[in-house]
Amino acid sequence: MNQIYVLILAGGNGERLWPLSTPQHPKQLLPLVGEKTLLDLSLERAANLTQASNIIVVTCAKQETIIRAAVGKRGQVVVEPEQKNTAPAILYACHRILAYDQEAIVVAMPADHFIEDNQLFVQDVSKAARAAKRYHRLVLLGITPTAPVTGYGYIQYYTEEDAEFSLVTHFHEKPRLEIAKKYLERNDMLWNSGIVIGSIQIFMEQFNVYASLLYDEMQGYLQGLFDYDALPSISFDYAVLEKTSELLVLPVRFNWSDVGDMRTFLHIKKDMSGNAKNVLQVDAENNLVAVSNQTVLCVGVDNLCVVQAGDMLVIVHSDKIDAMKEARYIYAQQQGLLGEQIDLVMPPQHCSLP
Repeated sequence: MNQIYVLILAGGNGERLWPLSTPQHPKQLLPLVGEKTLLDLSLERAANLTQASNIIVVTCAKQETIIRAAVGKRGQVVVEPEQKNTAPAILYACHRILAYDQEAIVVAMPADHFIEDNQLFVQDVSKAARAAKRYHRLVLLGITPTAPVTGYGYIQYYTEEDAEFSLVTHFHEKPRLEIAKKYLERNDMLWNSGIVIGSIQIFMEQFNVYASLLYDEMQGYLQGLFDYDALPSISFDYAVLEKTSELLVLPVRFNWSDVGDMRTFLHIKKDMSGNAKNVLQVDAENNLVAVSNQTVLCVGVDNLCVVQAGDMLVIVHSDKIDAMKEARYIYAQQQGLLGEQIDLVMPPQHCSLP
């Protein structure tokens, strides 16, 4: 069978997990399961699919040092000169693969997803890889919805009885709660995992057809005609997946979570590691706490997220997690940091988790 290459996208800042996550210490490097980070867990999954030389971690120049140190000998690191979202990152790495293996099967996946069952993951990815080669199409992994979640994109697909793979018919943006409840009742909707499998040839063909400007400008960059920062910043979903008519989806069997906000991060950390010994709750429920070197006593309060980052203590209700974006802006304004990269105010050594 064609060799599998795993692309792990690890160049994001994790802004929705601020102040825990910063550009110098992004969320993929925060400890989640014991001392293991999201990047560690992604590398473990990749190692079950292929050898270290075929594992490629894509990051950006400003995170190169910390990502190289974290990856070690478990894979190669490809460095984008500038952060340009997932489409340029995948295309840049695909050019690297194409240079030394024109028959490769590529598995592109973000570093900030949590998947507990590695065995089921490997089985489903292997199945998708075989289908990608057989049908010469990209295969997207879809997650069967278990709740009316508003934080995920949804995939609508054409269902055929007993079909293992289905044709994607439509992408739906993150819905309102009322719409998400309706999606949950349907049998043709899946969460978009963002994990895509295909041959290196089909990846390049799809870029050439559906993202021709990016494709041409990447060629120009590789030929030294202009700088990388001239490339458009666009996600792979927008550039390719939402345009192609040749996309298959496989409903997978493993549990999956996009660790996209503080509540999700803390919930998984609690499930995998148990309650921290320095957290006491009296007449209180569902409080998620990550504070080191202090005892936290929750009395008569429910559904709070409490985190410590340096000298900052953040207390936010779980229902108001989305307001952290506004809080981040207000904090920057108060500190006179507007117009700068406000994440830089939290050096990584000041961020601690129990």
